[in-house]
Amino acid sequence: MMSTEPKKKILFMLPLLNAGGAERVLITLMSNIDRDKYDPVFVVLGDEGRVRDWVPDDIPFYALNKKSVSRSLYAFFKILRQIKPDIAITTMVHANALLALMKPFFPRTKFIIRESSTPSALMNEYYGRKGKLNLYVYRYLYRLPHLIISPAQSIIDDFKDKLCITMKNHQILYNPVDEEKIKKTLPQAFDNDKGVVRFVAVGRLNFEKGFDRLIAALGRADFPGKWQLDILGDGPERDNILSLIKKYNLENNVFLKGYQDAPWVTMAQGDLYLLSSRWEGMPNVALESLACGTPVLSMREAGGIVDVNAMTSNDTVQIVDTIEDFVMAMAQTKPKGKTVPEKSLLPKEFELAHIINNFEVMLDD
Repeated sequence: MMSTEPKKKILFMLPLLNAGGAERVLITLMSNIDRDKYDPVFVVLGDEGRVRDWVPDDIPFYALNKKSVSRSLYAFFKILRQIKPDIAITTMVHANALLALMKPFFPRTKFIIRESSTPSALMNEYYGRKGKLNLYVYRYLYRLPHLIISPAQSIIDDFKDKLCITMKNHQILYNPVDEEKIKKTLPQAFDNDKGVVRFVAVGRLNFEKGFDRLIAALGRADFPGKWQLDILGDGPERDNILSLIKKYNLENNVFLKGYQDAPWVTMAQGDLYLLSSRWEGMPNVALESLACGTPVLSMREAGGIVDVNAMTSNDTVQIVDTIEDFVMAMAQTKPKGKTVPEKSLLPKEFELAHIINNFEVMLDD
């Protein structure tokens, strides 16, 4: 029976519409909430971006065409005043700061921010002044929203243990994985070389993902058989990574395949997914690899992967402490020569229906 209560208007906001994990999670949440109860609206501070088609056509879409979050302050204020949402939600620290600043001006709107990264990582010296500025955002602005959601316990612990910040309104909401969408992209059969171990990694080519240290370690390793590593993604470190591949004579083993909107076919054919990140929140690509039936090898530094490991059994997720141990684990991998997609290894805690139900409970609370 359809509810007689008025729908709640929910505004979802992103700073940019890029092909990242945080963007995919927020859009997945927005796209799958109950339309009989909620009326979603999507706002991007920048332009339409390269993944405009991720947003369903029936959801109102606003692009403010601003070049930065700081230049979006008044334009975003105006769109909030125009839409008058019951709830406003965003993710990523700079967008979270903007949303938090709006709270005093809209007393009838509930504000929710999603922090998807460990704060100590975002305050790393690698980020320079921006990293230092984040501390003030965490201390003074993160107390304003009605709710903060994060995809891993390690993120909440990081606030408490390393920043000495405890927020009573901080809750876990794991990343949802749309397994049905993934399955639809997979072919019924693969044509794999049974004698080659296939490694897969997906992510933006930047310092955070640790591809540079992985390739350097591979250059010093001695593998017993044939192997190849397909890296899917683009980014500022591409030229540096290519030079490292050449430096260590890995041109016949390591291949940069560029950005792919649906990387799951490559994931599903892999023998092992590699997560070499220096830091992460909850690595969405690792969850998608498990949904494709491919186990994961990860550095312990990769945040929420520890949560995932606690929910799995056997060698579904392997975690190591050094890049040398990482490469040793790779060397022990045997080629499966997959001919068909394998059964999902994803823990039920990340299944789409389960996460959407938890999310709607938060929206109604």
